[in-house]
Amino acid sequence: ATNTATVARLWKNGVLQILPQEEAFAFACSVFVSAGDVYVAGYECGFINGNYVSIARLWKNGAVQTLAQTGYSLANAVYVLGSDVYVAGATGGNLVVWKNGAVEQTLPVTDNGGSVTSIFVK
Repeated sequence: ATNTATVARLWKNGVLQILPQEEAFAFACSVFVSAGDVYVAGYECGFINGNYVSIARLWKNGAVQTLAQTGYSLANAVYVLGSDVYVAGATGGNLVVWKNGAVEQTLPVTDNGGSVTSIFVK
């Protein structure tokens, strides 16, 4: 039988690590390393109560954190500055930046949809 599930993967020094997931499909979109910690921004997709959802996730050293659990959320990029972790993406039709797991800023958008795909903090 063919396995149709998709798993988020990270290679560190050539060694494969499969990131833990709860839903059928997981995607790793961005990696950032700071002070020996490895951060991965991404999302998982699957069916919850018969509805197809996308859930923004952040993995730190392989441990998963849910950033938003709406019908549709994505985490596309991660950046770490000091002890602060910034993740860029979208949730509920809004473009957002999460700081330390909470929505820090909702960015203005001129149309419905889209997603923030990169972030840099100075």
